[in-house]
Amino acid sequence: MLYALLSKERRGELAIGAALELFSHFEKDIQKGRFWLIPWGEAIVQPSGPVAHFCLVRPDTIFLRSLDGMHPGALRAAGIKQLVTSDLRMALAATALGLKCLHP
Repeated sequence: MLYALLSKERRGELAIGAALELFSHFEKDIQKGRFWLIPWGEAIVQPSGPVAHFCLVRPDTIFLRSLDGMHPGALRAAGIKQLVTSDLRMALAATALGLKCLHP
């Protein structure tokens, strides 16, 4: 999350200094239980393979970057049914996999 926010700040999509402030709010939301952190490991990497295969063999192929494919895999492994993303390819993949996709 921090990398994404800092990148947005660098591209001028966020005001200077906003990335760290937003990240601080994000960390507080985690502590309050508003967001779940899913630890990365074999239990997450394993279900990501079928996600990549599913997206690539479709007639309307969805080309995902590695980490973008791991997110839907992680959600499926954790039994989470919703995803918030502004990434179009990840949103297409999530929707195709039956996840509810929310756009910020």
